[in-house]
Amino acid sequence: MNRHKRAASKAAQIMGGARQAFHESGYDGASVDDIAARAGVSKATIYKHFFDKSDLFLSFIRQECEANRNRIFQVELRERDVKQALLNLAISYLDLILSDLALNTFRLVINETKRFPEIGQVFYESGIGKGSRHLAQFLAGAVARDVLDIDDIDLAAQQFMELCKADLFYKHLFGVKPDVSDAEKQRIAEKAVEVFWKAYAADQGGA
Repeated sequence: MNRHKRAASKAAQIMGGARQAFHESGYDGASVDDIAARAGVSKATIYKHFFDKSDLFLSFIRQECEANRNRIFQVELRERDVKQALLNLAISYLDLILSDLALNTFRLVINETKRFPEIGQVFYESGIGKGSRHLAQFLAGAVARDVLDIDDIDLAAQQFMELCKADLFYKHLFGVKPDVSDAEKQRIAEKAVEVFWKAYAADQGGA
């Protein structure tokens, strides 16, 4: 293994320990000693890869967002059937935003935004910001093929993501509805596509 691969492997090992510590203890509760112990490395090794704990925290948030974004927005939108692609995306997006991991990350960011003003920008740009731009590119392709008729594609992409949150996301976030079934997610996903399609389909008769 060459030097660059070893460095990348060690950074990933550190990030694994950081992920556990930050999710379980938050930023304040997660010490560098704890992260090092969880990662199975020394504190000196952490400081070789990250300037300080805040640098590690920002890197952790960025990596979490990018991994989830790539998994959903790049894979699901390869489908040529526009309606099916949107339904696949809606279901995957709901699975993500309603997961304990995503909700914990969301709460972490909200809790630390005052301390780290840049973290909100990192969270948005690395996640939903780039994700909605990927969706906008897909929608632009559908417009070019005369499947959709959209004037403001960027806004339409954001509208679709918000439709996917309807009824479930905030109830789940605030503990009003702690358990969400697959059937409920399917219902919201299908309705999101239905409403979006009625608003933007070039031919209201089908895809």
